[in-house]
Amino acid sequence: MESSTVIRPSVQTTTRDGVEWVTVTTPHSELTLSLYGGHITEFKSLATGKQYLYLSPQAVLDGSKSIRGGIPVCWPWFGDYVRSNKLTENEDHSYKDFPAHGYVRNAQWQLDSDKINTDDSVTLTLSPIITDTEKHTPGYQNDLRVSLVITVGQHLIVELKTHHHSDEAVRF
Repeated sequence: MESSTVIRPSVQTTTRDGVEWVTVTTPHSELTLSLYGGHITEFKSLATGKQYLYLSPQAVLDGSKSIRGGIPVCWPWFGDYVRSNKLTENEDHSYKDFPAHGYVRNAQWQLDSDKINTDDSVTLTLSPIITDTEKHTPGYQNDLRVSLVITVGQHLIVELKTHHHSDEAVRF
């Protein structure tokens, strides 16, 4: 007699080395993400066992620095702000202290919601926790908000949404 196990969609949170992690399991796949940086570190097919994301063997997962590999959140800019915007020494020097890849890559994120969909996929919505200190980080824009929407199922869908709560233009 053959037996089979039905995998029900689930969302679990754990803490390792002081960092909160979220693991999503569906009948088709499994995803792991760190709430440090809202960083997706693993996406694996349960049918084949294939891991679709690369995580560097040198990746530090204790929240002391950015994670190498996976899918990072780089917002509201990517790379070195001064270089990517071709600023020169004669231009505004206040940009020189902007953090690489934006100010949410090393922020703590929170799980705002998780929803099991009718097709047994799971949708997560996350947002960064912006502290008073981070509000004074170079490049922080008070009228901008970001959310990360991740749907895990037969496929992985990642949406980074920017919400602008002002009529004033923002320069990046």
